[in-house]
Amino acid sequence: MLTVGRTERFAAVAWIERRPRWQRRLVVALVAAYLLWRLLQLAAVILLDRWWFDTLTDAPVWSTITTAKVQLALGGGVVTALVLGFTVFAVLRSGPVTGSVGAALVRRYQRRMGPAHRWILIALVVIVTARVTIAAMDSWQPWLLFRNTPDVGVSVPELGGDLGDHLFRLPFLSIVSDWLRSLLIVAFVVAAIGHALSGALRVPISGHHSARGALAHLATLGAAYFALVALDAVYVARPSLATRGGSSFVGAGYTEVNVIAPALYLVAALSVIVAFTLVNGARTGRWKLPAAALTGWVILELLLLVVAAPLIERFVVKPAEGDRQIPYVAHNLDATTAAYHLDDVDMSAQQLDDGLSASTDLDSVEGVPLFTRDQLVSPLQVLQGTTATRISDVDLDRYEIDGVRRPVMLGVRNASRPDLPERGWVQEHLVYTHGDGVVTVPADTTAPGGRPDVNALEGELVPDRSQIYFGEGLRGWYAIVDTKRPEYDGT
Repeated sequence: MLTVGRTERFAAVAWIERRPRWQRRLVVALVAAYLLWRLLQLAAVILLDRWWFDTLTDAPVWSTITTAKVQLALGGGVVTALVLGFTVFAVLRSGPVTGSVGAALVRRYQRRMGPAHRWILIALVVIVTARVTIAAMDSWQPWLLFRNTPDVGVSVPELGGDLGDHLFRLPFLSIVSDWLRSLLIVAFVVAAIGHALSGALRVPISGHHSARGALAHLATLGAAYFALVALDAVYVARPSLATRGGSSFVGAGYTEVNVIAPALYLVAALSVIVAFTLVNGARTGRWKLPAAALTGWVILELLLLVVAAPLIERFVVKPAEGDRQIPYVAHNLDATTAAYHLDDVDMSAQQLDDGLSASTDLDSVEGVPLFTRDQLVSPLQVLQGTTATRISDVDLDRYEIDGVRRPVMLGVRNASRPDLPERGWVQEHLVYTHGDGVVTVPADTTAPGGRPDVNALEGELVPDRSQIYFGEGLRGWYAIVDTKRPEYDGT
């Protein structure tokens, strides 16, 4: 092995190598002290959270959240450390290929970096693992939903599967799938750069070839990636079509059911083929078949999902959207009514009389609404709004009141995060946990001055319970009820 002087090192590397041993030990001690300080801070936060939750509720909120975070941190950290650790280990074991184009540059880089090359790779593994470990804890809510998924007993139309799996399991599976594929991409990039800097990977020109071990390493990572792509297409991407937005309604439409869903099966099948060819290439050293399979995969992905799906949506669905989307809109309506427990409401068709004239009876004229929906939103918020709630929409319906069928405007006081008088975890999740009842206004009469008569129907159309725990604009906002802290019921 060629021995070189420290003067050939990069300036930063040479400076570090010239430091006395006691200075290096001092740096290590300072880093260890900093890490210990951060751990003590984390322990203090955890302990204070425990005491705080104990004063709020007897429910095991703290232990449940903390256990979920620890499980995610351990799982994410261990998997990341294993994947990147294996990658760096394989890079460090791959020796340079001598006598090839670029070998001189590789040897010069290695002489100038010295052992710093190895320590940089190891530091990369440690830093990425630490960041993934911390970031993984943020997914504790999807993880708890995944672990406690109920069997709803309702099958999802067209795509199949229990509704509970789509609502509670799928979000966490999507997070895991995205994370694992991103991790393998990072590992592949690190491996490619590492093997290139070690001289084991190079452009195949002038008869020079890369080391077989380096190519096998990259092929193994590629095979794992395409295996995950296949699993994602079948168990994540396809079920996710049931809650896909972007069209005139939420859910799987004509294009999703007839084009994208079958295309995902084809993509999954070809992904498995690509993975097997890469494994075979790593074993035999022959790469023509993996290259052909990978090319076919790219072409299929582009043709079916990037080109065909938008074209069919534009030229087949849009011109006749009313006819083609009717069955899928019906699925959306059925799911919505079932979610709100309105699927047992009796419906009847109404006959319209086209023979109306100026002599129409007075009762019909008096029943004509005097307000439109958009006219009442702001006035009702001012007249009937309560703390931490907002009336964002008003609907028109008809109810029989005192034996007379009358038009009534209805609005709901939804919980509103921006309108909270106080901010903080306790206020957002324990105190202001719900909306506050229904506002009803007769649409065929007014109060003096032309204002909506908010008192006319007082005592009528009163719900059994005024608390509203679901509504619009509440994504990402959860409530913990039945705690030692009373919930605010509004005034």
